[in-house]
Amino acid sequence: EVVIVQRYVDRPMLLDGYKFDLRLYVCVTSMNPLECFIYKKGFGRLSSEVYSTDPQDMTNKYIHLTNSSINRHNPNSVQRLAIRQDKQLEGGSKISLDYLWKRLAADGVDTKQLWVKIKQVVLKTLYCVQDSIPGHPNSFELFGFDVLIDQDCKPWLIEVNASPALSRENELDHTIKNAMVADTIRLVDPPAFDRRIISDVLGKKLSEKVRSKWHVDKELAGAVQNALGGLPPRQYGETPRFMGEYECCAPS
Repeated sequence: EVVIVQRYVDRPMLLDGYKFDLRLYVCVTSMNPLECFIYKKGFGRLSSEVYSTDPQDMTNKYIHLTNSSINRHNPNSVQRLAIRQDKQLEGGSKISLDYLWKRLAADGVDTKQLWVKIKQVVLKTLYCVQDSIPGHPNSFELFGFDVLIDQDCKPWLIEVNASPALSRENELDHTIKNAMVADTIRLVDPPAFDRRIISDVLGKKLSEKVRSKWHVDKELAGAVQNALGGLPPRQYGETPRFMGEYECCAPS
């Protein structure tokens, strides 16, 4: 049986005594060569009970796990009251990344340098797997990166989720996820195309395959250009027309 063994980070950075991690969204538009963008408006996910390393608490998932799907079953009224008093949107056991940076900066954390380190973790993770994932120039993938910060301001990768859940259960979810989905579509910027021309081209190629072996079609490039209305798709490395709250990680 294949299993994953992870080192437990026992000195996590805490917020008001609670363990937390980050849920970050990364849009990959090319795996090899790598082109990816990180969204600047993710979540901080809090445990719902004060952190403890007491051996008697080791099985308490509300202390050691930050997943909102777990902690929503153990609502912490004190925690939520403090968030509301700071005039933050209701997010269950989640807070906005902006609010988290504000709180950490108030505690003396260099959040700009921390963000640089987090982006390095994202890049190293993607570079590790890029040779194992086939390239698809006509597609993209949105990943959910879960990152833990320790007391030395070192980011640790917990896991990467392909096609992360986008369900919206509270006001904070609606605000961040709706904007992120819209920004992702604008970032990818899928070109409009003439379906009739594409259908004609595909029909022609299929008929050629039936009659004989495929051959180089000198007219194909022109047909594709016509289908795209003369507007070529964005090429690798070109700055997208719309970035929204995304920031380019690679190429840099």
